[in-house]
Amino acid sequence: MQHGVKWLQIELLKAFRSQLSKHAFSILIAVALVSVLVFQIEFDRLIVDKISWVYFFPIFFLICCSYVPKTSFFSRTLQKEDLDFRGLFFLTAVYSWVSVVFPLGLGHFSYPYLLQKQQGIKLSRGVSSLIAYNAIRALILTAITLWSFFSLDFLFPDLSIGLDWGIIAIGASILAGVIILGASRRGVILEKAGLVGVFFRNVISSLQAILVSGGIVSLLFFALVTDLFNLTTFYFAFLFAGLPLSITGAALVFGLANLSVLLPIHGIGCFGSLEAIFTVILIGLGQTANEAIQVSFVVHIVQLANRTVIGLACYAFLKKLSSKSSACGMQG
Repeated sequence: MQHGVKWLQIELLKAFRSQLSKHAFSILIAVALVSVLVFQIEFDRLIVDKISWVYFFPIFFLICCSYVPKTSFFSRTLQKEDLDFRGLFFLTAVYSWVSVVFPLGLGHFSYPYLLQKQQGIKLSRGVSSLIAYNAIRALILTAITLWSFFSLDFLFPDLSIGLDWGIIAIGASILAGVIILGASRRGVILEKAGLVGVFFRNVISSLQAILVSGGIVSLLFFALVTDLFNLTTFYFAFLFAGLPLSITGAALVFGLANLSVLLPIHGIGCFGSLEAIFTVILIGLGQTANEAIQVSFVVHIVQLANRTVIGLACYAFLKKLSSKSSACGMQG
C-alpha cells in the first residue's frame, strides 16, 4: 500500500512539473480562444467607464465567506479529531485558487497533496474528500443550471442545434490514439494498475464512510451555502462590470461555468474557455457580442484577481503555520 501511494504521489508531482515546464497544450487553448474573442472587441466602444469599483470589496468579502462552509464540508469528510480548522481554511483557499489557475484540472491534485503535507492526512482520505465535494457540488450546479435555463424561456429563441461532425471526428481520433497508446504500453499500464488498485480501493472505502457517517444532509448544506456565496459573487461581478444581470441570468452563467471547471478542459487560469461560455450566454440574454465579450473578461479577471490575492495570502499563512508546528515538534 505504501509503495502504491508513494508511486502515485511521485506521478502527480511529475505531472505538475511537466505541465508547469511545458504548458504547450494549455497555452494553445488559452491563446487561441482569447485571440478569437479579443479580435471581436470594438476598441472604440470599451466599457471601462461602466466599471463600478464599489463592488470590488463585496466580491472579496463574499469569496472569503465562501471558504468557511467549504472548509466545514472538508472538515466533516476528513473525520479527524485533532483537525486544525484554521490551517484547513488556509489550505482550502489555496486549493480553490490553484484549482482554477492550473491547466487541465491539475490544480485539483493540490488538495490531497497539501492535506498530507500540512495535516498529515492520508492521500486516499484526501482524494475521497475531494471526490465527495465535487460529486455533491456537481449535483447542485446541475440543479442551478437547469432551474435557471428553464426559467429563461426567452433564451436563444432562434438557436438551432445540429451535430458537428468535425468535433465527432476529433473525439474519435483522440479515442483511437488513446487505445493505440494503451495497447502499446499495456505491460507498463498493468504493472502500475496493480500498485494503484489498493490505493483506489482505499479511496472508495473512505468515500463510502464519508457518505454514510459524515452526514449527507450536513454535507449538502455546506456545499449549497458555499455555492450560494459563489453565485452572489458572480452577481456582484456582473454589477462590477456595469451589467445589472438578473439573478437568474447570473445563475445560468455561474452553473455552466463552474460545471466546466470540474472538467479537465481549461487552459491556464481558465482564460478563453470561460469567456467563451460567458459570451455565448450573454448574447443569448440579449447583449451585443462586443459588450458580452468585454463583460466576460472583466467578470473573470476581477474574480481571479481576488482569489489570487486571497490564495497567496493564505499560502503565506499556511507556510507560517507549518513552520510553527515544525518548531513545536522539534522542541517537544
